[in-house]
Amino acid sequence: MDSQMIRCPLCQKLVKVPEGEMIPCPGCGYILTQGSARDVAWTGKIKISRKKLFALCGIGGAILLALLFLLVFPLILRSGGEKEPREKQLQAIRDDGNTEEKQGNIDKSEEPDTDLKAYLSPRVAPSVSSEQRMELTDFAIQRGSELFVAFLALNEEEKAQSGGILTHKLIRPQGYFLNTESLETVTKTFVDFTGERVVESGLNQRMEDDEEREELYKLFEQYKLVVDSRWNYSLFYSYSDFDVELYISEKTVSEDGRSVYYVYSPGFDVIVEFDAEKLAWVEWDEMKFVDPHLLNVHIDAVSSIDISCYDVNATFSLQGTGQELKVTSSNGVSIDTDNFRQFYKALLFVVVDDSDEKPEEAESILKVRVCLRSGEEMNFEFFAQTARKAYCTLNGAETVVVNREYVKQIITACKDLLKGKEVVSEPKG
Repeated sequence: MDSQMIRCPLCQKLVKVPEGEMIPCPGCGYILTQGSARDVAWTGKIKISRKKLFALCGIGGAILLALLFLLVFPLILRSGGEKEPREKQLQAIRDDGNTEEKQGNIDKSEEPDTDLKAYLSPRVAPSVSSEQRMELTDFAIQRGSELFVAFLALNEEEKAQSGGILTHKLIRPQGYFLNTESLETVTKTFVDFTGERVVESGLNQRMEDDEEREELYKLFEQYKLVVDSRWNYSLFYSYSDFDVELYISEKTVSEDGRSVYYVYSPGFDVIVEFDAEKLAWVEWDEMKFVDPHLLNVHIDAVSSIDISCYDVNATFSLQGTGQELKVTSSNGVSIDTDNFRQFYKALLFVVVDDSDEKPEEAESILKVRVCLRSGEEMNFEFFAQTARKAYCTLNGAETVVVNREYVKQIITACKDLLKGKEVVSEPKG
């Protein structure tokens, strides 16, 4: 009788399950069979804390195991005997906690005329709760061989240094802030990362054979997962207790004429069809992941600001936080704190309109250096594009386009601040 190692979906324990038998998981009591949809288990990296493991396999698990043992033990005895009735119950198909039972007469000498893929759950990654979904520790999308978007979670010290505003650091595109609205859209997919149907399964085992591997490669090309000898999209993301690795096809058309993506999950060993709308974010422009506000840092995280342009140069030093914030100019003159906050708002109001290539001959019209108390520096330089638009680079990296009126307002606000006049944050109109 063939046996197969099945990973329990509750406690992730690997259990040897003989064909045709129902075995309680020794870790938590969950009934395992070879054919159950949810028993086609995640084989990626699972990180479970001792506390979480105890919660799964503690008193509740022991009680559940005892009850299930009383119910299942007679079935185990029957399946292990020499004489087995010709009529037996088909394996339970468990999907999201629901059990379907089908009965029929099965000749043991014949294979059931059933496509197993029809019973497999179209899940490609472990689920996360709605509360946990924003707590990604890292995320990256690669297009072909190029890293397209990547970000990492900030540690508690880094979050505090940002004034509690930021939760992640954008690595690619470099130098900008992560758009939290886009992050929310993407992570909604991770709550229940399931597609429409499984189209291929049992792929990982075929990787071990050279001939099978060549056929498998052709299969990946057929589903447009591999294009020009490279994975089309590679998606990697992690939470505190698991890592996910997925490969996503080009957007294509299904047999019934729908726009779809195909996703290969090495962890669940399946290729799953997804409606294109559910994964629309894989084809977003990279600037969609960028926070539209160029500067997205709480004022309490700032140590100094330098302003330099054709008719004004100034440095402002900040000490203290909250109601204790004190600001002085480069010549030691004390600056009205409330008025300075309005000037700082003028910096915050500058938003990204678009991305573009800056011509080398573009004229520089303003430089802004923001130094954080963490020691990090942000250097913005604005260049004339048209009467209404300006280019902006951050630390000399990618160029974006902003409204030039807001750049002019920074200069005006700085002049008014130095003269002791009331500062207006936004341009009129």
